[in-house]
Amino acid sequence: MLRVSGGPGRGALRPLDTGPHPGILPGATRFAPASGFPMPPHRTWPPARLFLVTLLGAFVAEVLIMALMEGLEHTRGISPVAEVFLDAGLLALLLTPFLYVSLFQPLRREVVARHEAERDLRRANAELERRVEERTAELEALNRRLEERVEALRRAQARAAFRARLLDAVEQAVVATKPDGRITYWNRYAEVLYGWSEAEAVDRTLEELGLVGPAECHEEGLLPRLRAGESWSGEVEARRRDGTPFPALLICSPVHADDGDLAGLVTVSTDISALKEAARALRESEAKYATLVEKAQAGVFILDAGGRVAYANEALARMLGRPRDGLPGSDAFSFVHPDDLEEARNLFRRRIEGREVPDRVEIRIVAAGGEARWISLANGLITYRGEPAVLGHAVDITERRRAEEELRRLPARLLEAQEAERARIARELHDGVGQALTAIKFAVENAVRQFQRGTGDASLATLQAISPKVQEAVEEVRRMAMDLRPAVLDDLGLGAALQWLARTVRDTNPGVEIATRIEPCETPVPPAVATAAFRIAQEALTNALRHAGARTVEIALECGPLTLVVADDGKGFRPGDKGVNGGFGLRSMAERARLSGGELVLDAEPGRGTRVEVRWPGVRAGG
Repeated sequence: MLRVSGGPGRGALRPLDTGPHPGILPGATRFAPASGFPMPPHRTWPPARLFLVTLLGAFVAEVLIMALMEGLEHTRGISPVAEVFLDAGLLALLLTPFLYVSLFQPLRREVVARHEAERDLRRANAELERRVEERTAELEALNRRLEERVEALRRAQARAAFRARLLDAVEQAVVATKPDGRITYWNRYAEVLYGWSEAEAVDRTLEELGLVGPAECHEEGLLPRLRAGESWSGEVEARRRDGTPFPALLICSPVHADDGDLAGLVTVSTDISALKEAARALRESEAKYATLVEKAQAGVFILDAGGRVAYANEALARMLGRPRDGLPGSDAFSFVHPDDLEEARNLFRRRIEGREVPDRVEIRIVAAGGEARWISLANGLITYRGEPAVLGHAVDITERRRAEEELRRLPARLLEAQEAERARIARELHDGVGQALTAIKFAVENAVRQFQRGTGDASLATLQAISPKVQEAVEEVRRMAMDLRPAVLDDLGLGAALQWLARTVRDTNPGVEIATRIEPCETPVPPAVATAAFRIAQEALTNALRHAGARTVEIALECGPLTLVVADDGKGFRPGDKGVNGGFGLRSMAERARLSGGELVLDAEPGRGTRVEVRWPGVRAGG
């Protein structure tokens, strides 16, 4: 039996049965491929029949040879040996065609048939191998596809399991429902958020659970949009199992079948109670800090990466002397003093690049009127609208810088004041007390000479004339002492001292009207404040009479808070004029006010007089 690898089936050779078949000699085995290749028909005689036919042929040949030999013997004689050879040769000659026909030709046919069968077999085997290879390739491809499908299925199952774990891990309630509202999926957080377990929720409708929240996705007005493939999200008021309401962010997404029909809905619910509370707190915080920034006395601003103003509060606009709505978008460096421009640009560039810069710097800016003002600038790097920016805090320190400059000049001015005061005292001593003492000296000397000459009456008269001069000298010394430190200030207080000062000035300046409006204070004014207020009033009166040419001066005192006002109708001046505001009198008044805790406000205008007001906010003497 012939075996071919690949087993039975398509492409395998099958042996033909050995039973009798029409046209095939008994005992012959004939092979044909399973694919149905035709085998050429041939006959093979059985051995018995072949032997009988051969024997019959030999007999017939022998009879013919014997007849021929007899004929040859009558014609010519031959030897017995020749007769034998001739007999054999004739027998062979006569039997050859017969043997060819009866034996060799069938044998040749059998050999040819076998060769053809072997050729067909080889062809069938090649075809079988080709088909086996094709089938094997098909099976391998099918096997690979099957393995790929199995792997894809395994991966899909793994992804599905992972997604299921993800859905259980998220802090959001995920609920899947059919179009009629029957729940098909209920994740772990849905149990936490709404209060029903998965076993209680699945296969029940939203209406049966009374589930407020996901049920919003099944509203009549929303379902057509979801069927059309749209999703919906919004804030709703959901309820837990115990009826507790809470704000929730709800997302509804449709799920469609292969035919396009709505297969179900997936709703995602998120409890936004904490988010809303945080948003409320953030709004309150933003409002609080916005109010703080807007009401701050310091300038607050934000510069973008290009150095342009992105935000500026009202205080900065006042500092620059420009309208606030015109600041956003403007070049911040256009407000910087030219002498400080390079430093400001370097500072800004280093801050934007994240490099180290001083926490606070002092630079000058140019206000709208061209006035240079000093600011103390603190800044930090922030992110504003997704881009790096600089947040700045500016404090106007112009007055402080001026005060520092004044303090640097103060020692020289103090020496100058001391010398001026010494010169004044020297002049008054020379012009007043000195002349009086000189006259007294001459009168005493004259009385002595008269007494020596024996004219006693004359010397007595001379001595009597000295008494008024001595009194004048005493009065001058008392006046000078009052100028240096009036005793009435220590004895009777600030109000009485101001009244005395007004009377003294009125007496020495008959053409000037000095009016007073003094409010009596219930509690004593602190000595340092009283001294400063008296000296400021004294200096203001001196300036009004000596420099302003005033004809009317008013002195007013209020006790709560302590306020001193000296106003005149003199020629006035412009405070910014050079040589006026820099005078020692005005500077000394401002310095006295500052050192005693007060604030001096000067109101002056050419042709309209001068008004000096000093307020001590921390001093309340009642009234």
